[in-house]
Amino acid sequence: MVAIADTKHGIMDRTMTNVDNFTAWINSELEAREWSIRELGKRAGLSATTISNVLNGHRMPGKRFCIALARAFGVSREEVFRHAGFLQPLPDNDAGAEQALYLFRRLTVADQERILVMMRALAELSEAEEK
Repeated sequence: MVAIADTKHGIMDRTMTNVDNFTAWINSELEAREWSIRELGKRAGLSATTISNVLNGHRMPGKRFCIALARAFGVSREEVFRHAGFLQPLPDNDAGAEQALYLFRRLTVADQERILVMMRALAELSEAEEK
């Protein structure tokens, strides 16, 4: 089992629970997208054998594997690293904010401005409703 011990920088020890959780997360993402391991391999640029070996616990996921999954699933690298147990999990409310920031950064500048206008309006509405 690979162990990474740098909790000062948010990197956690890898345990069997991390691997089990990571495997469950990958499987749930595959199911939600109705993808096979072969399809994931094509989209991630990984062999189906490599993916199967990680899912079966015969191989530990590394940085390249996690980055390839992030690209294929269209999520941030940090999200995949968190699921893999390389980074500490975020509180639920922070996980949504991290995903929103990742998606926001993928937008054009014009679309980012539109989103900011909408967010400001929603924030003002929320504040008014709380009063």
